[in-house]
Amino acid sequence: MHTGIIDRFENRFAIIEYKDGSTKVMKKTRLPSDAQIGDQLFFHDDHSITIDTMGTAQLKKEIDTLADDLFEE
Repeated sequence: MHTGIIDRFENRFAIIEYKDGSTKVMKKTRLPSDAQIGDQLFFHDDHSITIDTMGTAQLKKEIDTLADDLFEE
């Protein structure tokens, strides 16, 4: 199993970014129907894809902290 993050959507496709910085383009129809930009995904050995809700929440928390630090007065 490995993980990736939805970087963006382009028409019918999702751009997935992996930890090593590489990206992959895949059809949005392969993703869970409720997948959104910024979601962390699990890519399972059986080729299924699920949303890592805990990983996604952690990423969003880290981004919020960075944004707060950036815009601190």
